[in-house]
Amino acid sequence: MSKSNAITINSVDFSAELKKVLSKYGDDITEITRHLVKRAGNEARDKLKQTSPKDTGSYAKNWMAGNYTWSAFGADIVVYNGFPTYRLAHLLEKGHANRGGGRTPAKVHIKPVEEEVKQELEKNIRQAIENV
Repeated sequence: MSKSNAITINSVDFSAELKKVLSKYGDDITEITRHLVKRAGNEARDKLKQTSPKDTGSYAKNWMAGNYTWSAFGADIVVYNGFPTYRLAHLLEKGHANRGGGRTPAKVHIKPVEEEVKQELEKNIRQAIENV
């Protein structure tokens, strides 16, 4: 390689450029993660609306996604059943004692959706990181 084609860079310039590149990469990953977490919460809400037990239908229709929390340690979203049916989620998922004795069997419908959405979210985040 001849001297005319050589590129010289000092360590201070290299360090500054590397910091810029890594900062941009971190910002891109954060933005993608936030978008994917929000999308996963909405998918969980929609799946719960489809798979929840339907007696009158108000319980299944009442699923919501919200309460997004972003921090340096990750992103959280809460999927919940709103008023007035919010108390039913635990009773249906876990079963409960009856007033006259005996137990009502559990209708597990939240946990499978949670597991499915978690696995899909992890896969999507891994793909996004590979493509950035």
